[in-house]
This record gives sequence, structure tokens and C-alpha cells, in this order.
Amino acid sequence: MTNYASGKLMLTGEYLVLNGAETIALATKFGQTMHIESHGEGLLWQANDNEGNLWFQAEWNEQGEVINTTDPEVSERLNDLFAILMSINPEFEPFNGNKITTDLEFPLDWGLGSSSTNDGLLCSWADVDISDKGDLSQISGGGSGYDIVVAIEKSSITFQLEDEGPEWQTISFSFPTPGHWHFIHSNVKQSTAEEIERYNQLEHSEDYNEQIKDINAQILASTSDEEIADLLTQHEDIISQCIGLPPIKSELFSDYPYCVKSLGAWGGDFFLAYTPNSEDVQYFQNKGYNTILSSNDMIKS
Repeated sequence: MTNYASGKLMLTGEYLVLNGAETIALATKFGQTMHIESHGEGLLWQANDNEGNLWFQAEWNEQGEVINTTDPEVSERLNDLFAILMSINPEFEPFNGNKITTDLEFPLDWGLGSSSTNDGLLCSWADVDISDKGDLSQISGGGSGYDIVVAIEKSSITFQLEDEGPEWQTISFSFPTPGHWHFIHSNVKQSTAEEIERYNQLEHSEDYNEQIKDINAQILASTSDEEIADLLTQHEDIISQCIGLPPIKSELFSDYPYCVKSLGAWGGDFFLAYTPNSEDVQYFQNKGYNTILSSNDMIKS
């Protein structure tokens, strides 16, 4: 059996999604594949990176005990997930003679969801329904779980945590002129878990949730790149006020004339730039940013 999960980028609602704000999350053209086959006893797990190199391997016996592992931290995280999934679906038996091979389509340091695609693939294998808020929070390690939804749906979505559980809708998203928008890697890998912990220590207000929802609606309805750029700049200002950090443009690109927006946890991974002129991409290359993908090359339409 073979399953596939899509990577993700969070366009709007970062941080605030944890307090009920709506987010627009974009599915990427890069994801992860899981191959499941019979294999003796217990469980053998082999994970390959985007170049086909083995980056993790572990083996469990029939009792679910780790026999050997190349990375105890990763195998411990998998153990936690197995326990959660087996508690949700007691018929899930990962240790009854299986070999799992996963293949990433993007570098591990890109931040597109090497963990969330893996989690989504495990949910699919375990036949677990992720519509329960408590279950999704457990599986995502205390996050909102939007990234796991993107992984499983293989589609861009709007996502919101309601009191009764997560609500999401699949959407088809494309910028009016995709070639005028570029996703640029910051050359820094950000820890989402650490950022969530930092955010949870701040005072939270739901006053901004309606503003975010209104911005989202305007973005999804817009046919103007300039309007979307203005809306994303407004969004940056809101998040900056909420988390007490300066927007990436004012901090690093104050002389750039167009919109620059952080994506997901601020301070690392990819950011988004509006690049309406052919020379705009060169601006970022001159500053040492060499991993640059157009919206056409990054976002699954």
C-alpha cells in the first residue's frame, strides 16, 4: 500500500490560529510518500530524504519495543504517535509485521512539513478520523493541526479551531499573477514547537480574529496582486502587535518597495515576497538568499 501527503505553507493566521483565528494554509507541490508492506515480525521503519539517502531507521519488536534506532528522539516521537493512534483506533496494529519506507520530496530544512506529512500518513495508515479537536491536538503535539489536515486533504484549506472541533474547507488558491510571487528560504530553520511555547506565554486576545477572517475573505476574493499585497501587509502588522516581534520587512528588507511576509512561525523557513518586476528576485539573491521558488513552482493549484 502507498499513501501520499502534501507539504504546507501557512499564508495567514499564524500564531492566532491557536486561539480560534482562521488560517489560509497552502498545499505545496512537494510532499512525502509512505510505502507499507509486510515484513517478518515487529516493525521496520526506513526514511529517505529528497535525494534518496537514508536519514532515519528504526526497528521495533512485536511488543512495540525499540530494538535499534539511528535517532532516539525520532523513534520516541514515533512511539508517542503509535500510542495515540492505537488509543483512538484499537484495531491499528503497527507492530504485527510491517515495513514502512518514507520518501521526502523536499529538503528536511525547508520547513514544509516533514513531521506533519509523516503524521498525516500515519493517520491514514491507522484509519484515524482527525475531526476530533482533542485527537488532532494530541497528534500534532499541541499545535492546531492545520498542517496535518493539509497533508491528508492534499489541498489548500481554510482552517479554524472551533469549540466543538476543527473546521476546514478545501480551496483552490492561486495568486492572480503567480510569477509575481516568490517563496524565499530564510536560510534559518525555525522550531514551530518552540515558537508555540513562546506564544503560549504571551497574553492573548481574540479581538484580532475577526480582522484576520475579513482579510482572508478579501484575499480569496481578490483578482489583484496589489490588493493582496496590501492585505498581507496589514496582516503582518496585526501579527507583529500580537507577538511583539517586528515584521520581517522592517527588520531585514526596509529598502524593498513591495510586500514581504513571514509564513508560519516567524524567524525562519520560507517567507513570501511580491516581485512584480524581473529584477526584484535579484534583490534577494544579492542578499544571499538562493533558494527561491515562484508560486507556480511551489503551490499546488
